[in-house]
Amino acid sequence: FFFFFFSSNSSFFPLLSSLILPIELEEMNDHCVPNHPPRLYYFNICGRAEPIRLAFHIGGKKFEDVRVSAAQWKVLKPRCPFHQLPVLEVDCKLYSQTNAILRLVGKWTSLYPDDLMEAVVVDEMIGVVDDVNQRIFNTLKETNQEKRLAQRRALADGYLPKMLSMINERFSKGYLLGDKMSIADLAAFGMLTWLQTGMLVAIPVTIVDSFPHLTGLMQRINKEPRLEEYFKKMNCKCPIEMAQKFVKDFSDTITKGLCSDFNNPRRFSANKVAFTSTSSATTTGEVSTPASSSESSTANPTKKAKGSTN
Repeated sequence: FFFFFFSSNSSFFPLLSSLILPIELEEMNDHCVPNHPPRLYYFNICGRAEPIRLAFHIGGKKFEDVRVSAAQWKVLKPRCPFHQLPVLEVDCKLYSQTNAILRLVGKWTSLYPDDLMEAVVVDEMIGVVDDVNQRIFNTLKETNQEKRLAQRRALADGYLPKMLSMINERFSKGYLLGDKMSIADLAAFGMLTWLQTGMLVAIPVTIVDSFPHLTGLMQRINKEPRLEEYFKKMNCKCPIEMAQKFVKDFSDTITKGLCSDFNNPRRFSANKVAFTSTSSATTTGEVSTPASSSESSTANPTKKAKGSTN
């Protein structure tokens, strides 16, 4: 599933076949470098990996943001844990599952609380965001356009306003934990931006506008000084064009409903472009796209597509 689509620095693409490494250290090739900055592998979209990327940038922790193309994914898939992305490489070992990676990066960057009860609050919100994303993503499995749009309208008329209203109350003090940003804020930011992009036909781009705490959260993150350079690089890109390219590249494994959505040449206002994707060295799930099964949370279809992310 997508939150946003942007181009990335292509300088890493020639390295991908050598950067994706087997899990066991003794099987690593010569490109494995212990104590090297972490490498985050994902497709050239925002999707599930984007909150992780944002956490890296906010924490100022150096990492490599490796974007995987459709052709590369066919080769790399068997070497990835559970045949899924995103994958994080740390000290020559590979780790998968979006929320596990997000929590790890959150701990590295002080965006995941040490206090156990605060951690429960953060985990709770991440789970709720996953629930909402999954409900939206389920509509992408419907290949009949009329039925898919009807499902979206039903979400927009009932489930989404109800859930957004409850989530809105949790952000009444600013960030979820008050004055402290956490990975839960970044996860919510991704979900809210996805709703506002205009990519989800039949879900109004204004659906978040009536929830002041949520629009306030988006404004705070969009104005976050530590993300200013990151956002500046990517906000000039047209996400719908990146979406169309992604769908075209992965057309042999992507869900038909998704293909249908992005064959629509719609455009939307640049001021809706907030959620970005780039890297510090050079984003659904988790993404129900290319060749692999996905974990059963947020943006994964119940029936796994051949290529997808965790």
